[in-house]
Formats: sequence, structure tokens, C-alpha cells
Amino acid sequence: LYATTIDPFDPFNSIYQSEQVEEKKPKSDDPICGYSNDGDLVRDPLDCSSFHTCFMGKPIKKSKCEKGLYFDIKIKVCNWESEV
Repeated sequence: LYATTIDPFDPFNSIYQSEQVEEKKPKSDDPICGYSNDGDLVRDPLDCSSFHTCFMGKPIKKSKCEKGLYFDIKIKVCNWESEV
């Protein structure tokens, strides 16, 4: 993949540089943690109140939020449903 950079000071917005961008490759073929880094917390795709801890592209621990809470993917904690 290539990304194009546009000079904001060029009145004609001509392209002046093109740089190669690495495509993110999965660490494993696991559907939950394949693209995750070690220690990442990832919400369970089938249960919004559960989440997995990932290591080497695999889920190593499944955790569950307290009753009434859901895993918030933005701040990586259990949160009220209205906030998720």
C-alpha cells in the first residue's frame, strides 16, 4: 500500500511525495486476538459483557463484567450500557 502526502502550502495541492505504508498482518488466524498486541483486552464478539486478554495472537483469559455492565472497547473497562 502507498500513502500520498499533499503539500498544504501548495496552492494547486500537487502531490509531492509518496511513501510506503505497511499493511497490518495478523499475529495468528484467531478471530478474536489475531490482530491484537500482547496484553490487549478485546470484547467477546458474542457476549458484550465479556472480554479476552490476548497474548501472541491468542486469547489466554476470558473475563466477565459485573452484572449490568458491558465491556467498553474505547476505554478498555467494564462500563454502564448507556456509556458503551
